[in-house]
Amino acid sequence: MSAIDSPGAEASRKPRQLSLPAAIALPAIGLLVAAHLFVVYKVSAHLTIPAGLLAGVAVVLLVKHLGLFGSIYALYRSRFRRQT
Repeated sequence: MSAIDSPGAEASRKPRQLSLPAAIALPAIGLLVAAHLFVVYKVSAHLTIPAGLLAGVAVVLLVKHLGLFGSIYALYRSRFRRQT
């Protein structure tokens, strides 16, 4: 019996369908990101904000939303802790 004739080979070739919540969440997330980018574009057109500042704020917000502040703080403490 070859790998192609095995019972699991048929199932591995079928494309996986998204569930309904995932199919709704992906476009919703896309629209949310697009709306935020539109607001940043409109605000930055009226203000003189350096691109570096906007990029820094975007990185901080991304880290906060992903919940990585605790991990980064623990890494910082363990790396720079004084050896006594």
